[in-house]
Amino acid sequence: MGQRGHAFLWELFTTKPHVDSGEVRFVRSVPTPWPSWLIAAHPSPERAEPAALRNFLGKLTEYVVKFDSKEQRAQADVDFIRERFGYPEVDVRAWLNTVHWVEDCTAIPGKVIIDTLNILDKAGVVKRPMHGFKAEDFINTEVVRLV
Repeated sequence: MGQRGHAFLWELFTTKPHVDSGEVRFVRSVPTPWPSWLIAAHPSPERAEPAALRNFLGKLTEYVVKFDSKEQRAQADVDFIRERFGYPEVDVRAWLNTVHWVEDCTAIPGKVIIDTLNILDKAGVVKRPMHGFKAEDFINTEVVRLV
């Protein structure tokens, strides 16, 4: 790299092995103002059929609730992540202490949508409509509930 600056933003524990090896250097943390775990789908029913998405999100909710249970976090989740991804147990436990999942993948908080759009507007990524952002314009109520 020399003296040229190169940077990338990624989740702390995902890049930690590269920091630990000296391959990259941790500069600072920049928390995102939106959740890490959110699913987006194409608005066209031909590309993302609502019934299939509802089914997927319902099943995902079952798995998330089980994975996020206190009993699973005690050891089974640790073993799974350690074995699947090769992270040291201490890092897995530290990560599990910081991460939280939603309990219902079929419910989308309107505040998350609006806050995200406001930040993307401020960054020049999206343009605010004349009437302002409305969360219901960004969800398919055949698939999820706005909460």
